[in-house]
Amino acid sequence: MTVTYTKIRGAPAVHRWRDGSAATTLPWTKGVPHDLGHWFIEAQVDLPWGFWSLAAQQAPFASVTLAAGRWPKVKQAWFDRVRRTHGLAMLHAEAHDGRWLGDADLDVRATWPEIRDRFARLYAFDRNPLQHLGPDDVERMRTLALRTAALWDALPNGGCLLLRWPGNDLPEAVDPLTYGPSTLPAPHRIVATVCTPKGELAIRPATGRQKRQQVRRRRHHQHRKTALAPPE
Repeated sequence: MTVTYTKIRGAPAVHRWRDGSAATTLPWTKGVPHDLGHWFIEAQVDLPWGFWSLAAQQAPFASVTLAAGRWPKVKQAWFDRVRRTHGLAMLHAEAHDGRWLGDADLDVRATWPEIRDRFARLYAFDRNPLQHLGPDDVERMRTLALRTAALWDALPNGGCLLLRWPGNDLPEAVDPLTYGPSTLPAPHRIVATVCTPKGELAIRPATGRQKRQQVRRRRHHQHRKTALAPPE
């Protein structure tokens, strides 16, 4: 699985699988993308019921919108079984947003009691893969997080980073016109961007429903103008 993150406010992450299918997830707003923070941990610690492991197996999460191809028929039934059996583990893995690892000002030694407590509470299972980590392990994990966060910070507006899963190699900067959301079919495709004080904002083509809503609003507006117009 590959995932691309585009530095355009409102642009979704794009997941692609070997069978040609593609899907979008959370749109980017600011800072390090949400799921990239989970990757900081899941790429270095085995969390089998974490988002990245399940997404790589084409789990049809509600937050994942299919943009090209189809989910394999067996995936929904499989994912239902996973949620019934491992739902709590999924919730605990989701609680481990690792963006704090990319904080350059973090003092691991000074805050170790807090970090250790976080690992114990947020993944509270007998086979907790995080409970054996020590300060040295966290420092090693920070290397990937800090380097990735620096790449994202240095990325210009409109730039794109590509990740490959499984693995913990650094993301690579790629051409957004080749890998970004502008390559997706409508209505998922980004067709234009608008420069704002907070950066570039993604613009998508309107869906059929949105077009109908726009027509109704125009008609309503025209009706009000007609009703309020003074008689001749």
